Amino acid sequence: MKLTIRRYENESDMDLQYDFWRKVTSDLPYAWKPTLSPKKFRQQNEFDPETRCFAFDGDKLVGHMGFTGEGSFVSLGYPWVLEGYEGALQEEMFERIYHYAISPEYGANMFAQRFRSQWTTQIEFFKSKGFEVTGRSPIFGRDISKVPVPVTKGIELKIESGFDIDTFVCTAQKLPGTTEQDLSFYRTYYASVDFDFTVLCVKEADVIGCFGVTHRKDTGYAEVIASSLAEGDSHLFEGVISTIINELYERNAGSISIYEAAAPTTKHLTNLGFQKVTEDIMMMKKVD
Repeated sequence: MKLTIRRYENESDMDLQYDFWRKVTSDLPYAWKPTLSPKKFRQQNEFDPETRCFAFDGDKLVGHMGFTGEGSFVSLGYPWVLEGYEGALQEEMFERIYHYAISPEYGANMFAQRFRSQWTTQIEFFKSKGFEVTGRSPIFGRDISKVPVPVTKGIELKIESGFDIDTFVCTAQKLPGTTEQDLSFYRTYYASVDFDFTVLCVKEADVIGCFGVTHRKDTGYAEVIASSLAEGDSHLFEGVISTIINELYERNAGSISIYEAAAPTTKHLTNLGFQKVTEDIMMMKKVD
C-alpha cells in the first residue's frame, strides 16, 4: 500500500503517539517510561498540529515524529518507525518536522535530545543531522530482588504515591551549592516526569530526603529520577534505595537504574549490587 503522512489531528492522536513510542522502544535497553512532556506541550500556546506527524501504511501506523518546545528551544524527537520502514520514510518525517521547527512560523534555534549509549542507530542518525554529543552521564543498574533494609534509629522511610515537587524543592534547597536556577530546573523538568511513587526520609517530623521513582510496567524497567538527601546523612542512602528496590519487587519490576551522580559515592551503589550499565547521551544542535 501507499505510505501516507499526516499531521496531528485530534486528542486521540496523543494516545496513538504514546502507544507507538512504547511499542518501538520496548526492546531498546534502558528505555525510560514515557514522559508527560507531549501532553503538557499540547496545552501550550506554542503547540501546533505541524509539530508532530504520523505515517501510515494503509490503516497501519508505521512511523511517528514530533517535538516539544519552549520558546526557541526544542526537544526534537527521533523519527521512529516499525522494522522494515527504515530509511526514506524516516528522512521524510525528519525533514517535515525539523524544517517546521526552524521556520519563521515556529522559530526554533536550539535543539536537544538524549539517548542511551547502546542506542547507536539513533545517535548516528542525529550526528548525520549535525547534532553533537554534549554530555555523558553514567547510569548504574541492577536486577530487582528482595533485599534487607538497614535499620537506622530515629529515621522513618515513608512510601507515597506520585511525587510532590514542593517537598522535593524543600529538601533540595537546603543542600550546599543549590541555586535558584537549580530549583527552577527541578520544577520544570520534574513536572514532565510521570512518577509512580516517592520515598521520603523523615527525621523528627522533618523530611530530609526525597526520592522519586518511575516504573515502566510494559518492560519492568524502573528508574530513580529525583533524589535529594540532606548533607551529612549520606549513610541513609543505602537504606532509601533498598526500600525502593523492595517496593519495586512488590510491583513486579524487573530492573532499576539510577544516575551515578545521584549517589553520595559510587561505593554506595556497588554496596547494593549496582554496576554501570549505560550512559545517558545528551545531543544538541544550534541553528545560527
